Amino acid sequence: MEELIARARRREPKAFTELMQMHMQPMYKVARAMLCGDADVADAVQETILGCWEKIGQLKEGKWAFSWQLTGSDEIYTAKVSEKLGDTGALVTGAEVSPISIKAVYDFPAKMVKEEAVDESSGTVYETDMLAEPPLLAGVKLKDGTLVTDTQGGRMGYTDGGKKVYEECFAMGRLLDVDEVESLLFIKKIPEEEKNLGEDDMFAVKIR
Repeated sequence: MEELIARARRREPKAFTELMQMHMQPMYKVARAMLCGDADVADAVQETILGCWEKIGQLKEGKWAFSWQLTGSDEIYTAKVSEKLGDTGALVTGAEVSPISIKAVYDFPAKMVKEEAVDESSGTVYETDMLAEPPLLAGVKLKDGTLVTDTQGGRMGYTDGGKKVYEECFAMGRLLDVDEVESLLFIKKIPEEEKNLGEDDMFAVKIR
């Protein structure tokens, strides 16, 4: 390993390629846990490899060991479900949980709804047509009853051209022990006076 790293530091393409191939699986594993789509995962890994090539000369000499380790289970858990979210028209059909992200797949046919909007220049309130959205994925419920709702950045939208299949994927603000996750949580209503989300404010969809 040390000799391989030394050769890669000298920008020998064969050595660098071999070094990247040795760590390709962990890179894909981390990217897959953080991102939703296969294309995004591939792009992230490609950008990582390019960044390594550009900075490999800055790597200091010494003994190196590369690892990816999280407490609890570090596997990605996927589940097929079929649960309606009240009378919202959304049916949750799939779930995915990793130590650092959560994802939900909905059956939610696209439709337009009337929403109030405000004209910024005049302050006038008016109605406009907006694309309806399913209840927002808010976090998870653990087996011991703990609610974890500190979702971070992510993405949402239709994956079939805006017809029926809708996905939401968010990074989590804390590490999750995948084996301890019991349910995905979706916002049912926003609590008044900026209170924290409570169990009554969310739909819970069991995934195991």
